Amino acid sequence: MDQELITMVDELYEEIKPLYTQLHAYVRKKLIEAYPDHEIDPEGPIPAHILGVYLLYNTHILVL
Repeated sequence: MDQELITMVDELYEEIKPLYTQLHAYVRKKLIEAYPDHEIDPEGPIPAHILGVYLLYNTHILVL
């Protein structure tokens, strides 16, 4: 693979990583509020089974 492309992708990832981290935290917070019985770790990853169904049909939970 072209080293220049790899470098460019790595730099882009580092630029957007803070935004991704904040977005992830926001989605996790909204899921915890909407589904408190699912015991979502407020510091951990978002469980895939929750995103798979709930987010597909209930995107309104992400709106402020």
